[in-house]
Amino acid sequence: MSSAERAAALPDMPTISEQRLPRLHRCSRGGDGCAGKTPRPIVNRLNADVNRILSQPEVKQSFLAAGTEPMVMTLEQLDQFVKAESAKWGKAVKRVRAQRWT
Repeated sequence: MSSAERAAALPDMPTISEQRLPRLHRCSRGGDGCAGKTPRPIVNRLNADVNRILSQPEVKQSFLAAGTEPMVMTLEQLDQFVKAESAKWGKAVKRVRAQRWT
């Protein structure tokens, strides 16, 4: 398990961090988007609707059964998440490229 926390679908499976690499964790991510000029009220409504759907027990259970957990976020939380992931993985990519070519 490469996420920071154990997966609800596999609670007995330790994470990589618990095993050997305490600083290593990642999560798969996907999301929905819309055109950049979409009016903010529409974006807010889409976010609220998607979060409401992902929070429904039967929808959440279907994700868990597939081995993944939906992340319900406000737009502000999503923005911070994307910025943090981009910074983290951008550094890793630069480091790997630097090692590869030296």
